[in-house]
Amino acid sequence: LGGLLLEFEDGKVTLAATDSRRLAVATAVCEAEGNPRAPEKTTVVPTRAMSLLERSVDADAEFVEIAVHENDVLMRSGTCVIYSRLVEGRFPRYRDVIPAGGAVTIPMAAGPFHAAVRQAQIVTDEESRGVDFAFADSTLTLSSRAQDVGESRVELPIEYDHEPIKITFDPRYVADFLKVLSPESLVELQLTSSEHAAVFRVDDAYTYVIMPLSQDR
Repeated sequence: LGGLLLEFEDGKVTLAATDSRRLAVATAVCEAEGNPRAPEKTTVVPTRAMSLLERSVDADAEFVEIAVHENDVLMRSGTCVIYSRLVEGRFPRYRDVIPAGGAVTIPMAAGPFHAAVRQAQIVTDEESRGVDFAFADSTLTLSSRAQDVGESRVELPIEYDHEPIKITFDPRYVADFLKVLSPESLVELQLTSSEHAAVFRVDDAYTYVIMPLSQDR
């Protein structure tokens, strides 16, 4: 749809976005002023408007104010005011995409994980953009190979004592998730198999789902 879904419920705002290969869902605390009516249809804000808000947020502003109407939205941060029409159409049922649980849950610090992904990403190109993530014996091994570029192998110590599993991701998608986190953030990765969607979580506030690439590439 080219937009982000906004949902307001029980003092919480949920934002969701997807491009069919991945899904991001974030939540935050919010306060309602007065007695606002629940929108009659889903609220999908254009990506461009949300990107503009992100760049324009006043660092000294305590809140971002959002007013949703039937066909438009008004957002204010400090002296910055953004008005936008809403995106027409129904947003996908994103909750149905998030797996209820994985076979294994792997905790990792965001900083070292991000550094390893960026190192492995160097040896990729458009034709060979996948990076293999192999989990075994308390180690995550990231390996990639691209013709005319070379090979890469990066090892990261982790907490892992389950059966070995290897899954292939587009490293750009993983890096997009990690780059917005503080290095100290604890990431929990839930895996089911090499063919099923993987779920990355940070507390209950940020959930990121990625579909794996085929390993026959």
